[in-house]
This record gives sequence, structure tokens and C-alpha cells, in this order.
Amino acid sequence: MTQQDLHELAREGNSQAISALLNQQLKSSGVRSKAVIKQGCLHVILEADDDVPDRPSCLETIRVKVVNWEVEGVDRVRVYGRKTGNSAAAWQQEFAVAVGGYSNFLSSQSQGATGSPDMEDVPEDNGPPKSKPTLTTSSSQSPLQPILRVLIVIGMILVAVGAYFILEQSQSDEPEARAEQATGNRQQAIGSSRQQVGDSLPTQSVLRQSSIAITR
Repeated sequence: MTQQDLHELAREGNSQAISALLNQQLKSSGVRSKAVIKQGCLHVILEADDDVPDRPSCLETIRVKVVNWEVEGVDRVRVYGRKTGNSAAAWQQEFAVAVGGYSNFLSSQSQGATGSPDMEDVPEDNGPPKSKPTLTTSSSQSPLQPILRVLIVIGMILVAVGAYFILEQSQSDEPEARAEQATGNRQQAIGSSRQQVGDSLPTQSVLRQSSIAITR
């Protein structure tokens, strides 16, 4: 597993990857680390065979690394130092991981410190974590999906064509309606003229009869 893989797993909150990376940094000091994440807090237990791990140097190393990793779901770090074989921590210190690479020390306890995590809850250091196999899933497409897409496209085309013909038909019917209306108006006007002519005929007949009587 490459260093890049370890750093990626550490950012995702893999405690074994965090332990492996810290051990690489602390190996020269003869210090081993075990890590576990609980409720947003990263617990790091430091052990050394000869003596209790040096608190200032170990804390600075862990603080810089954890802040740079930006571990997901971790906002606090609690570090325990003890000699190998002892169940109680000789010292412990906690600091908050803030955004932007800044951390603030919250609490510190020295010899006889209490509150050490249960060792049964801390995973054994079995070396770098094994890389998880990547699952490749092939997206299977149902044979009905292309047919449905084609039918949808055909339906949209038919709707568009139908709307076009309806629009054309309405536009072609409009001149015919206007022509019929004009013809009706002309016929009505002709009928009115004929009626007026018919009404004037009796008057002309009376005038003719009057002129004949005068002549006689």
C-alpha cells in the first residue's frame, strides 16, 4: 500500500491507517501508537519500552499530522503516554482540531492520569491496513428503456405535427369565414335595394295616372 493510500484512509477516519502513519513518524523515538475514534474524538495511545514517551515532542508530532490530515468526523484528539506493560497512562493531553490548521490544547494531566481508554476497544497494531477491494459495478440497462425512449420521441413528434395542422386549419378557415360574411352582407344589401325599388313603384304609377287625368 502506498503512502498516498494511507493518507487517504487516514482522512476517511481509518484508525489503522492513522496508527501506521504515526508509527512511521515516532519509530525513531522508539514509540509505538494505537489509535481509535470514538464520538468525534481520536484517542491515541503512545507506548515505549524503555521509558514513558516524551510528551512535548510526541504531542507536537501528532498535532501537526492530525491537523494536516483533516480527519473526517474528528474534532478533538486525546493522547495518552505510558510505558509498555502498564495499564494506566502516565500522562494524557487533549486538544481541539480547528479549521485552518489551528489547534488549541484543552486539558492536560500528568502522572497517575485517569480516563485511559479501555485497551480492548483499541485495535491491535497489525501493520498498515489492507486496502479495501474496489467494487466495480456495471450499470445494466433494461432492454425496454430504449424502446420507451423511442416511443416518447415519436409521441412528442406526433403532438407537434398535430398542433401544426390544427394551427394551419384554423388559419385557412378564417378567410373562408370572412368571404362568407362578405357574401351575406352583399346579399343583404341587394335585398334592401330591391325592397326600396319595390316601394317606389306604386308612387310612380300614381304619378302616371295623375298626368293622364290632367291631359284629358
